[in-house]
Amino acid sequence: MKTIGIIGGMSWESTAQYYQLINQQIRARLGGLHSAQIAMVSVDFAAIAKLQHDNDWDGLGAALVAAAQSVEAAGADMLLIATNTMHKVADDVAAAINIPLLHIVDATSAVVCATGLSKVGLLGTAFTMEQDFYKGRMAEHFGLDVIVPEAGDRQVVHRIIYDELVQGHIEAASRDALRAIIARLVAQGAQGIILGCTELMLIIEDNDSAVPLFDTTIIHATAAVDMALASSLKILPFSDALAPAFEAINTQWINTMFVMEATDRDVLRHPRERIVAQGGDILFVEAEGRGVVGACALQKTGEKAFELTKMGVLEGARGLKAGEFLLAATIKRATQLGAEKLYLLTNAKCEAAIHLYEKLGFVHDADIMQDYGARYDRCNVAMRYRGAK
Repeated sequence: MKTIGIIGGMSWESTAQYYQLINQQIRARLGGLHSAQIAMVSVDFAAIAKLQHDNDWDGLGAALVAAAQSVEAAGADMLLIATNTMHKVADDVAAAINIPLLHIVDATSAVVCATGLSKVGLLGTAFTMEQDFYKGRMAEHFGLDVIVPEAGDRQVVHRIIYDELVQGHIEAASRDALRAIIARLVAQGAQGIILGCTELMLIIEDNDSAVPLFDTTIIHATAAVDMALASSLKILPFSDALAPAFEAINTQWINTMFVMEATDRDVLRHPRERIVAQGGDILFVEAEGRGVVGACALQKTGEKAFELTKMGVLEGARGLKAGEFLLAATIKRATQLGAEKLYLLTNAKCEAAIHLYEKLGFVHDADIMQDYGARYDRCNVAMRYRGAK
């Protein structure tokens, strides 16, 4: 079992729900006396709320980076920011740590998409409803149409969260007001409602809505348990001893779907000379009990320009989320190498891989296709990393 890291206290009312949900699920899945391994830093929400309303997001980012680094130092294998609003600074936090950040928007969007819904209403703080870091990510990476309440209703939701829920107050009149706001979103075409504030689960239940509710607290906690109980994954740096694995992994997937091209053979047989010595890098992902199961290269193609290439995961390791883990680490490594242009070339047949690229911040780019697409005969899709919104 991996250790779940949590930045809590925003508010402690919802953090307590996280702690309970995670431990309940661990006990249900493992039985007996099992409980979760958790490392947590709980911040003072009064200080956080003041910075929020002062619009000091630099200060908020610095505070959460410090908390995240403390959680990592305590032995966490992953990180949760136990609140929706503070995911506005999630990219800063993720860049400052060496463990994966489990993004609440990604976890929630994946569940929504799995139901087949395409248009959802979003409730949360004014920051979450009005700014683009949340609904923009859902739209760009998952293709969801996200609507929010009108201005007056947004003020009501924001007030209920800060004046009541984070202070442990549950008011019947406020529940009625939220029910009415949900009904108005449904009337505008919302097929489901995202409870995009971790305190909203304290006052809203399934029978308060005519359409499905997506409780981000439950979804986020469940995703953390899934990750904690998944096979342990680790990133390994390039070494000459791992060069044969780089060739074998990529040969498997290329020969399964395509025809090996001359440029493929050259790179796979001479990874140090063609990639590492030219200013690029190669990362490997190792799964506990299975050894190296995936590899991904960063090939330097220009001043501060890198191609993300030769990413492959062994067929027998599918389902471990090794590809996502490896891709996130490779993007981070590109940043460390000073990449200002990060792109990839692929084929439309690789649907699952393209979805993963889109999920982690790549977008289709015609200029990349024009500039680099002729490198491979099989290339008919070109993408450039834009980062998470």
